[in-house]
Amino acid sequence: MQKILYILIFFFVAFLDASLTQPAIDLSQKNKNIGKSILYFEDKSAKMDFSQIKNLSKDAFKPLNKEVDSQLFTTSAFWYKFDVYNKESAPTKRLFVIGIPWLDTIKIHVENEETELSIYEGGDNFAYKNRTIDHTYTNFEHEFQSGHSSVYVQVKTLDPFIVPISVMDSLEFLEEEVNHSNYTGFIYGIIMAMLLYNLILFFNIKIAYYGFYVLYLGLFLLMNASYNCYTFKLFFYDYPVVQNWFESTTIYLFSIGGILFAQSFLNLKNCFPKLNIVTNYLLLFYAAIMAITFFIGYRYNIVFAISLTVLFSIYVFGITIYSIINGNHYARLFLLAITAGLLGTLVTALTVMALIPYTDAGLHAVDYGMIIDTILLSFALADRFKATQEEKLIAENETKKALEAKKAKEEFLSNMSHEIRTPMNAIIGFVNILKNNVTGEKNLSYINIIQSSSKTMLHLIDDILDFSKIENGKLSINRHPFNPHNELIHCLKLFEASAAEKSIELLTNVDKNLPECLEGDLIRIKQIMFNFLSNAIKFSPEGKKVFIAIKYENNLLSISVQDEGIGISDESQEKIFNPFEQVDGTMAKKYGGTGLGLSISLKLAKLMGGEIALSSTLGVGSTFTLLLPVKICDIADEAAPDKEELYSAEDFDYSRLSGHVLVAEDNRMNQTLMKILLEEYNLDCTIASDGLEAVDMFKSSKFELILMDDSMPNMTGIEALKKIRGYEHENNLAITPIVALTANVMEEDKLKFFEAGADDFIAKPIDILEFNRVLERFLSKKSAFL
Repeated sequence: MQKILYILIFFFVAFLDASLTQPAIDLSQKNKNIGKSILYFEDKSAKMDFSQIKNLSKDAFKPLNKEVDSQLFTTSAFWYKFDVYNKESAPTKRLFVIGIPWLDTIKIHVENEETELSIYEGGDNFAYKNRTIDHTYTNFEHEFQSGHSSVYVQVKTLDPFIVPISVMDSLEFLEEEVNHSNYTGFIYGIIMAMLLYNLILFFNIKIAYYGFYVLYLGLFLLMNASYNCYTFKLFFYDYPVVQNWFESTTIYLFSIGGILFAQSFLNLKNCFPKLNIVTNYLLLFYAAIMAITFFIGYRYNIVFAISLTVLFSIYVFGITIYSIINGNHYARLFLLAITAGLLGTLVTALTVMALIPYTDAGLHAVDYGMIIDTILLSFALADRFKATQEEKLIAENETKKALEAKKAKEEFLSNMSHEIRTPMNAIIGFVNILKNNVTGEKNLSYINIIQSSSKTMLHLIDDILDFSKIENGKLSINRHPFNPHNELIHCLKLFEASAAEKSIELLTNVDKNLPECLEGDLIRIKQIMFNFLSNAIKFSPEGKKVFIAIKYENNLLSISVQDEGIGISDESQEKIFNPFEQVDGTMAKKYGGTGLGLSISLKLAKLMGGEIALSSTLGVGSTFTLLLPVKICDIADEAAPDKEELYSAEDFDYSRLSGHVLVAEDNRMNQTLMKILLEEYNLDCTIASDGLEAVDMFKSSKFELILMDDSMPNMTGIEALKKIRGYEHENNLAITPIVALTANVMEEDKLKFFEAGADDFIAKPIDILEFNRVLERFLSKKSAFL
């Protein structure tokens, strides 16, 4: 019984010893990925040398029980032990092949039965040129003596830890290399072909997402070449540290390129602006992590690069789903494509991080995924391009409609202005004539009402035209020297009558240090001041006061108008500067107006580089202040007569004028008005009812001046002007002065007249000062016009 017990114990110990000792690898067999045939030991200190490892107890080494060892990022050194048996009587050469190219340090110790020790060292911590075999994998060739040999392989790396070990002869390795080269060429060939194809498309059609797709493919090729050590072999062969950093950097860049491509393809900027902002912040975060980990160490850099790649793959997948849910139909094919690409990237990343069991398919899943991704994305891009073209066509149609609407609006405004100004010319002209001939305060008051109402109506038309010019960017600012004392104080005089009607007192405070000459657009400054004063008087009750303050300091002209009117609430103060808006609807009914004055004033102030300030209290009053940067200029010639004085109706010297005037005018009321006006100037007048008649009269008679309307039947004024200038040129005649006298007052209308050969321009309704100026220029007995 005791003998039987000893026998059982002997067999148990023998079995236990056998379980800890793997059978020797037979060199006559194919030995690829021999992980199940080896034992391993983890040196957590990573400092033990070969002699210490060799003297470890037998139970220190454990069976690996898997073909390829893979660990989560580790700082330990791993030792792998296995025996090799050469049954041949002669020495046999074999290759140790470590089938992952990015491992940092690999040391192999081979000890034969005679305790002869051979040591090999390599990895990507060593210059590529030191490799005995020119290959991206770390390979060592060893000649095994007959019999048994013990092999110890030490691996230390900061990169993802995957260690496949193979022992093969040169022929086997050559077969593997052919397969590997074919596989690599296939992957790179397809992706490179797609990259070049889409690059050509990008240069031809200049669409951003094609450019980002090319970037995405290029960065994938760069990343793939770096972690497969092709960049080490071709570029960084003397700089292993640079190669390591380049590997992690390309992983970061590939993720960034993928997100930029998705962001552009899904049109996040226009379709989902908030999501686009989130994506931008995530990209900044990603770039910041890359920069931070670059300075704190390579180990953290590579860990974060791979980890964030997984997270960002999930993020891109998520925003694509979101895009589809919210109506981006072209994102469907994109989803299928990136699903393949991102799943491949995810599987490879998880394999590299040892979070799933190692397989060759898992390690190369990113390659398989990218091939599918590349093919599907070519269809997705075509679909997206089709959608882009449709969007472009819709946008072009919308733009065309907008331009047509804009043109129709401009034509309407021009026609409306012309149709209103034409009768207004007769109304205002005859009112001015009546005013000089009517006696009696009652009749004069009636005429003053008509005159005031006519000017108000004209002012409304001017506001609408100015607003249209500002909207279309056609209103220009013209800066000239002016005397602020004379010009601005004169503007105040225009409101004395309307203020007197409501018993409103106008109080003026002009800074004594106000310069005598400033350079600015006087017309626009007066227009803003006119709007301020008009509103102040309009919204002030009878018997109140309006304060006007004008000063200049720190290169700023300040014009402030303060009233004691109804005031404006805080919530309404911003609204009143919007076009066509007043404080409330009742204002328009009670006080009238278009609601354009303040909007135009604000826009004019900004065009001149200034601003408008508003201070108001409901029920107390409001203060509007124009703050405008203007330069001081040289003092104007005080001896030069003021335009107002030189051409005013009261002081104008009619005896200086002489000549025969041809008036081309189709409106009968305006024909009568012009005849009466010119007769008052003691000038001969001939009326032509259209452009054709004006040309015929010019050819048959001599005129010293032609006043030419534009919109006339049979032949327009511009056409008639061109005919007259052509006739003069053909017959070598002296040029007759031709002045446009028209209700077409848009800038383009003026330009057309001057291009046709006009010498001057008068807008309807006629400004008597302008009319006197033109007559003085061309019909004065002292005039030298040729």
